[in-house]
Amino acid sequence: MRHRTRAAWTIGIVATLLAAWSCDPTRSTDVQGCHDCWTTLAVDSSMPGFASSLGAAVVDGVVYNVPGSSIVFDSGPSMMALSAYDPKTDAWTPLAFRPPGRQGVGVAALNGLVYVVGGNDADSAISRVDAYDPVTNTWTAKAPMPTPRTGVGVGVVNGLLYAVGGLGFPYTPYTTVEAYDPHTDSWTTKAPMPISHIGLGVGVVDGMLYAIGGFSDNALAEVDAYDPVADSWQTKAPMPTGRYQFGVGVVNGLLYAAGGIDANNQPSSALEAYDPVTDTWGARAPLPSVSPQTTGVVVIDSTLYVVTTRMQAYRP
Repeated sequence: MRHRTRAAWTIGIVATLLAAWSCDPTRSTDVQGCHDCWTTLAVDSSMPGFASSLGAAVVDGVVYNVPGSSIVFDSGPSMMALSAYDPKTDAWTPLAFRPPGRQGVGVAALNGLVYVVGGNDADSAISRVDAYDPVTNTWTAKAPMPTPRTGVGVGVVNGLLYAVGGLGFPYTPYTTVEAYDPHTDSWTTKAPMPISHIGLGVGVVDGMLYAIGGFSDNALAEVDAYDPVADSWQTKAPMPTGRYQFGVGVVNGLLYAAGGIDANNQPSSALEAYDPVTDTWGARAPLPSVSPQTTGVVVIDSTLYVVTTRMQAYRP
C-alpha cells in the first residue's frame, strides 16, 4: 500500500510539473502540448512602438503583419514596412514597403494575396485597396471600395472579400457592407448591418460572417451574423467583454476574440470564445501581454497567433 501511495504521489507531482511547464506563457517553444494556455514568441523589431491599427493575415503558413502608419500632420502619412513571421523558426523578416501609409485598415488573405483595405490619412477616410503578393514581394492597386472608410472589418466568404462597417470623415459611422470579387476586380453593395460597427472584429464559420464588437459611442458587445446566400443579418448573443480594435480567429468551429480596447479605453487581456451552434460565449485564458494597438489574429494548424507588440500563440 505504501508503495502504491508513493507511486501515485510521484505521478501526481510529475503531472503537475509537466502541466506547469507546457503552459508557461514565457516559453518560446512549440505549443502543441499546451491547452487553453499561451506561449510568448518573438518580437517584431521592425514595428515601431507607436504603430497602430495592426492587421494580420496568413498565406502558406506564414503570418504577414500590416502595421498602420503614424500620422504627421505637417508632412502627411509615412510609409510603413510589412513584415512576415514564420512559426517554424519563430523569426520575423522585414518585407516590401506598402503603398502610402495609413491607419485603420482592414487586412485579409485571399487567393494567396494579402489585401489591405481602406483606412485613413491625416484628414480623410480612404477607399484605396492594395494587394501584396508574397511570391514576388510586390504590391498591386485594386479597385477601390465604393465607400471610403477607416476602422473597417474584413472577412472572406466563398472567394469574396467583404468590407463591413467602419467610419467616414467627418464622424460618420457606417452600417455599409460591400463585397469584392477578385476575378472581376469589382465591388457589389450588400445588405447593411443592423447597427454600425467601427474597429470591429470579423470571423467566418461555415459560410457565415460574424461582425463582432467595435465601437459607436462606446465599446460594443453586439454580434451580428451575415448570411451571404440570403444577403441578410441576424443578431446573436453579445460578447461578454465589449471592446474594439481586437482580433478574431476561428479554431475548430469556434470564434476567438482576443485583446483590444475595453469600455474604459484600456487595453484588454480578454480571450473569449463563441460557439455559433449554441450561440454562447465562454472565457478562456487571458493574453499574457496586452497592447493599446489593434490586435491582429490569425490561425495556423489550430493555433491562434496574436500580434500585439510581439507574437503570442494560444492553443485551445
